Amino acid sequence: MMRAEDFYEWHEQPRQGDILLCGVSRVIAEDRHSPPQWEAVDAHFVEIDGAWDGERSLDIAAGIGLAMVVTHDCQLDKEWNQRVRALQKTGVTLEEAEAEATADTTLDRTLVVSPLVDPAELRVDPGNLRAGRVVGYLPVPAHPDQLVEE
Repeated sequence: MMRAEDFYEWHEQPRQGDILLCGVSRVIAEDRHSPPQWEAVDAHFVEIDGAWDGERSLDIAAGIGLAMVVTHDCQLDKEWNQRVRALQKTGVTLEEAEAEATADTTLDRTLVVSPLVDPAELRVDPGNLRAGRVVGYLPVPAHPDQLVEE
């Protein structure tokens, strides 16, 4: 397992691997079943009538929780970088172009996150999980200041 000192770092812009406190939602079945690892996040249930072909509803579970950014850094920066290059072509300095691109509210700020779940609630071998050998899961060490549990 990775050491906490090697895992956590501070930076201004969002990056892949960042841990955020955010709203988390997922599409669920009509029976609203939540596996144990999701129960802490599934605080609210919403049904959107007629969401599918005007007839069937869409069921969503939502809540607040810790989540990790899974969007790759190049996707997060792509539109911003394109805007900076376009501004520079008009004769604007790099610093001015970066400031203007950062302030541009038309650029996509969407990123994909994956909720953090308690490893004790997963049906996987804990040793393999901590070693990073379980597909779909990334072991997260406890934060040195106890901001995030293992």
